[in-house]
Amino acid sequence: MNSGSNPVALNVPASGSGGINYTQGSYLEGFEFTANSAISITQLGAYDSNYSHLTNGAETFSPVEVALYDLTTHTQLGSVTVKASDPLTGVFHYASLVNPIVLNIKDNYAVVWVSGTNHYIAGPTLTQTDINSAITYVGFVRLRPRGSHADK
Repeated sequence: MNSGSNPVALNVPASGSGGINYTQGSYLEGFEFTANSAISITQLGAYDSNYSHLTNGAETFSPVEVALYDLTTHTQLGSVTVKASDPLTGVFHYASLVNPIVLNIKDNYAVVWVSGTNHYIAGPTLTQTDINSAITYVGFVRLRPRGSHADK
């Protein structure tokens, strides 16, 4: 994200802000947001528990596809495969998109990935300083296996 000195949408601290590392199966997880002005997304990231101070935080980080969706138009805008060798900011590895994606202020967006064999963070409690001022954070989203329930 191109937004001044803070290049990431959410800066989940190593403490996880009250979150918990889980490994109980594969989950679709991510977060929903709106843009406060026209912004360009240049990278997408995925959580790596190896850099978290939460319990149960060590696994072999497997490559994971991360996608950006426009929830208003039901369109996938782009995706990347994030690997353990990709640069780390906080507790997320980030991979560059082939082309930047420009977001508008009218639509709702979501960044999502499937945890697969990777640990995932559940229930992070973010403070305003954890959220880039270029976005309005709508909420964390996690879909349990078989689509049985979504948490926000």
